[in-house]
Amino acid sequence: MTYLKNLFTPQQNRALVSMLVLTVVCSGIALSSAVFSQASVTQKLYGVNRSGGEFGAHALPGALGTDYIYPTSPDEFKPFAAAGMTLVRVPFLWERVQTEKNGPLVASEVAQLAAVLDAAGTHKLQVILDLHNYGRYYGQALTEGDMSSFADVWAKLAAHFGSHPALYGFELMNEPHDMPGEGKVWNKLAQAATDAIRNQTTKPWVLVPGYSWQAARFWKDNNKDLRVTDPANKVIYTAHIYFDHDNSGVYSRKVEEAKPDPTKVAEMAKPYLDWLAENQVLGMFTEYGIPRDAAWQPVLKTFLKLIDAHPNVVGGTYWASGAWWGDYPLSVEPADDGVVKPQFVQLLGYPTHAFPAVLPKVAKPGDVVGFNGNPTLFVVTKEGLYPFAVFDTYQNYRRQNPKATLRILKSSVGYTLRMQPIEDGGGQ
Repeated sequence: MTYLKNLFTPQQNRALVSMLVLTVVCSGIALSSAVFSQASVTQKLYGVNRSGGEFGAHALPGALGTDYIYPTSPDEFKPFAAAGMTLVRVPFLWERVQTEKNGPLVASEVAQLAAVLDAAGTHKLQVILDLHNYGRYYGQALTEGDMSSFADVWAKLAAHFGSHPALYGFELMNEPHDMPGEGKVWNKLAQAATDAIRNQTTKPWVLVPGYSWQAARFWKDNNKDLRVTDPANKVIYTAHIYFDHDNSGVYSRKVEEAKPDPTKVAEMAKPYLDWLAENQVLGMFTEYGIPRDAAWQPVLKTFLKLIDAHPNVVGGTYWASGAWWGDYPLSVEPADDGVVKPQFVQLLGYPTHAFPAVLPKVAKPGDVVGFNGNPTLFVVTKEGLYPFAVFDTYQNYRRQNPKATLRILKSSVGYTLRMQPIEDGGGQ
């Protein structure tokens, strides 16, 4: 927060401090009930999209600095790192890094992306490189016949960037949609790209977007065939969500007509979240955003709380930031006059933090297990998991309250352990 002190006026700092007071709820200990055949995840990662490389798609390849830009200055990342964010999604276009299918990568574009990674790494941010092409190349929808060329570009990008310390992962495509063969073909393309990346490196995560705009609201309808096999077990399925009437993120209706309603957020995200849980895989929202109107702020706050509690969601990147956004209503780009965007205030409440413990793939009553390098040990019972520390607390509590017991309450989030008197419904 030291940078925030210099970024904002004293009055703004006082306002921010009052909004960032954390409330610790000590009524229970939440444990995930999900099971993942994935590599360990130890943090919930939050951050932003840093736009610019995808601009000027009408001019391909276009002129750097005129049609598009990259965030190559460390100063561009400083406010977000100071806010506790550790993840940034950086869009770029296929036609710029590879001007013809199966051709060599363009050295100047590779150098720009390397500079982005270096700049982000200066502030210990990790980068998602996002091929922002909507399932297209020079405007033509990809087909099953493009599997080799799609694999080719990802193999070459993985060879160049796979070992960079600031790289988090590769998002294979932004919002693929309306392609011949629909979701079945997209699944084949995604598998081909994943295989190509893994032939080069096992270090980065592979982020696989859902078909048909990555829309969380319609995920199950559009992604019946989506499942990618990865020998490294480092796949994250990525969704987008906007809260306007058509899920476009345009927010064309005035606030009075749109009637933002935070109570509808869970319903909008449910198809995607349910799919993650049913398939026991990890997910991330790589785009979500709202206008700056006050009426929309509870919607973003509710959404962040929802995904932060969900055991299958690794984190998210807000859409968007970037030096060229101007007065774009969803932008959280720091203003020259120091005014803090209201959406940014909401994001400040969700810095990167420890990821909840995850049940092991195989556990039976009586087993003692640990999670993701966490030194806390747990014992498995027929109903769930008890941390050893809870047993100690429970024994001390029982000495003071002989009629108390320890009850497990199961919810959609996981298991919550609560002390309560027997007469209030607890069981021995």
